[in-house]
Amino acid sequence: LTMSNEALSLANKMQDERRIAESYLLTGLSHENGNQKLEAFRNYLVAMEMALRINNTDLLITCYSQLSSFYRDNTLYDDAVDNKRKEGRLLMMMHPVDSVAFAWTQYDLQFIDMIQGGISLNEQSVKGIIDFAARYGHQRLKNWEFALYRQYLLENDNVTLLYKLYNQLYPEEFRSLKDHDKCMYYRLMAFFKELERKTDSAEYYFDQAQTLILAEVGKGNIFRANFFNRYGQFLLRHNRKQEAIGKFSIAYTLCD
Repeated sequence: LTMSNEALSLANKMQDERRIAESYLLTGLSHENGNQKLEAFRNYLVAMEMALRINNTDLLITCYSQLSSFYRDNTLYDDAVDNKRKEGRLLMMMHPVDSVAFAWTQYDLQFIDMIQGGISLNEQSVKGIIDFAARYGHQRLKNWEFALYRQYLLENDNVTLLYKLYNQLYPEEFRSLKDHDKCMYYRLMAFFKELERKTDSAEYYFDQAQTLILAEVGKGNIFRANFFNRYGQFLLRHNRKQEAIGKFSIAYTLCD
């Protein structure tokens, strides 16, 4: 926040409106990270007002993006979607169009839809972003899109479509997970083996994932809690109630 205010002071001395607006955005982000929501919002609105006045497209794109994230994080989803679409429209008006930046706006819209419990994510829209990212070598976008769709399918208990995604449409991605994210690979194998009605194999992979999750320092409590919750659901589906309660208790303790 100190650095943001210093930047704003320098920008004012330079009488550079774009830099002033950018400094307000930085100040707003500093307040937001400090959980000072009203101060953050006030700074974002000042930056937006300046961006509209000087009609700077790049600055407007940044303002819409930051406001969309602010609204999303504060569960104002309609406003988040509105600002993200405005950002996307401006990106499409640029010459040449920044197709990667536009693809990220589509990802962001999918993410907003998912966290508010939407059901509109579909295979074709996901496939479009994945194929675009693969075609142009944008690994980060591809990884995030896979993670988003994977979470969406798991939360909606659509293991059948998840199985199709990794075993029929993109088997190379599944092989890559085995090398680069063994924990996720084991978790998916557990779901897939249960789908194939190979309960013993499914439990084996759940146990393998559990060993890694407990050993890896980088895994946070939310990630661990989700895993133990799903392990408990698996046990419950197979009438192993006491063991399921044990996993659910671990999940609850981690959340608490």
